[in-house]
Order: sequence, then structure tokens, then C-alpha cells
Amino acid sequence: MKLFDHPIWFLLNKEIILIRKSVAVLVLAILLPIIQLLVLPFAARYEISNIRLVLISSSKDANENLTTLSKIHQSRLFNIIGEAPNFITAKRIVDKGDADGVLHLRRDADIVNTFVAFDAINMQKAIVADAYLNSILEPNIMGNENKNFLPTTYTTMRYNPMMDYTYFTVPGILAFLVTMLGVYLSALTITAEVESGTIHQLFVTPVSKIAILLSKQIPIFLICVFVFTSGLILMRYFYGIKIQGSIALIFAFLFIYILAIIGVGLVISLSCKKTIEATVISFFLMLLSILTCGLFFPRDTMPQVGQIIADYLNPVTHFVEFQRSIILKNCTFTQVAYNFVAITILCLISNFVAYYLLGKNNR
Repeated sequence: MKLFDHPIWFLLNKEIILIRKSVAVLVLAILLPIIQLLVLPFAARYEISNIRLVLISSSKDANENLTTLSKIHQSRLFNIIGEAPNFITAKRIVDKGDADGVLHLRRDADIVNTFVAFDAINMQKAIVADAYLNSILEPNIMGNENKNFLPTTYTTMRYNPMMDYTYFTVPGILAFLVTMLGVYLSALTITAEVESGTIHQLFVTPVSKIAILLSKQIPIFLICVFVFTSGLILMRYFYGIKIQGSIALIFAFLFIYILAIIGVGLVISLSCKKTIEATVISFFLMLLSILTCGLFFPRDTMPQVGQIIADYLNPVTHFVEFQRSIILKNCTFTQVAYNFVAITILCLISNFVAYYLLGKNNR
């Protein structure tokens, strides 16, 4: 039997025909992740800027506070939007949402008393703003008498010398987008045939279960690889993030990872009878994955249950860690071997379960 006479090529041809009939879906499946990679990093900014402050003014302390206020302005992080005669008036401005905090500098003899109040509804912004402001105010509060005794500190920012937030977010967002694409497409592939009634024709054809699974996996696999490769190109030339590690190692992990998440999607698809069921389950899993993978929220601050889910049950966690380790830190295989082993185990389990469910549904 010639290679191209194998039944799997006829099944692949069937999948290609289905894709050609729904070109709009294919275009959206490819373009949407790329567009999201261009938009999401700017929406998921970790940088805090334009912190609006209300200054409680005092004519008595105005001249003494000029130095401190000039340093606050020079930081370019704070914007003093106005003055208020007392705290009650300043609080009203903050309550209306026109300011993020209140600043009152008052000098008593040689001591500067500082009062700062921030709107902590956005807790992250309040914490960062407080740290920024303290770093500006503390040298002034300490005075000049002890400056000769202060130790000199030299700080080096490894792996992200310019402190660019895109270095942290873009590799993780690319990992999540590939996961979302692979799970969604594979979760709908079997249920779509069940609803159209063609699944029974597929089962009576003289092909093996492995051939059926491969015919479903290969097109999705190629789409995911194309999207990921496009994402790496955007990462390099649009965001300016250089890949420090091995490209071959990245794609070796990617191939195993895509097969793993496609297997998860096929398990969902084979467990559901309707497309809406597969869509809801996939959405729930993706939402849980993004919240626990450490992409937007540190895993160390999660409850113990959340950390267990992130470390042992969430494949996105391993892909995000792997991306950052290879792209930013130039880690070797031994340093990311744990991620390789975890994803390989998931790949074997998910595809074995999909194979079992396909045989069960065929009975």
C-alpha cells in the first residue's frame, strides 16, 4: 500500500473540505489570537503611572515643602491635581474619583510629618503608589545630617533591565492563547459531527480509532503551530523581546504541549453530545486556567488549594513558566525538565482517555 493510499489521508481530506467550507471560522481562529496578542499586553499593564494626588496646602509650610514637591513632580509618576484647605475637602475629591490619594506635608521644627491616604479600592495601585511615594519622601524626612553614613546600594535588574512589563506578560499571554485555541477547536470537532449526524458514517468506515484521532488532531496542531510561530515573530519584532534560549527546545515543548491540550479538548468533545455543552466546559476550564496559572496573579499568594491546582492540574502554568524560563532566562533542558515531564504525562493521559472514549462511543 502506498503512503498516500492510507485511509488517514482521506480523513484529512475530509477535514480540509470542512475547513474550506467554513473559511470565516478558520480566519477568525488564526487572526483572533494574533490580534489579542497585539492588544492584551497593553490592557494587562503592570506599570502604575499618573497617580493623582490632592495636596493639603498650608501657607506656613509652603516654602519648606517646595523641595519635596519638586521631587514628586520630577518622578513623573505623580500628578498633583490641586490643593485643599483640609482633609475633609480633600477626601471629598477622592470620594468623587477625581483623585487617587491625599498628601499632607507638615514641618514641625526639624521634623517633617507626612500624612498620606490612598484610595485602596484598587489595592495594587495603592500599594505601589505608597511604595513610590515613600521612596521619594524618606530621604527628605531623614535629613542631611546622616547622609554620609548611608550605605550605597547598587541594584541590577536581571532578565528585564528596562523594567518593561511586556517582558513578563507577552510570553505568558502567547502561551494562554495557544492553549485556548487548541482546546476550543478540538472540543468542538467531535460534537459538531454528532450534531450534523456524520459521526455514525465516520464510525462505520474501515479506519482505526488512531487514524480518526489523528485526522482530528493534525489540522488543529498545524493551526496552533502557525499561531505560535506568528506570536514569536510579533514578540521579537513588535515588542522587541529577544529569545535568549533555544528555539529548538521551545518547539519541542510546544509540539508535546499542543498534543496534550488537543487531547484534553477531544476528551471534552467525546464526553458531550452538544456543541454548547463542550463550549461551556471549555470556557470554565480556560477561566480556571488563566486565574491559577500565575499569568496575572502571583501563585505564591494563592490559598493552598489554588497552588495545588496551579502546580499539578493546570497545564498553562507549565507553559507560562517554560516560556519565561527559555525566552527570558536562557534556561537549559535540565532546568525545565519538570515542565517537560508534567506535560508529557498529561499528553499521554489525555490522548489515552480520548482513545478510550472514542472506542466506547463507537460501540
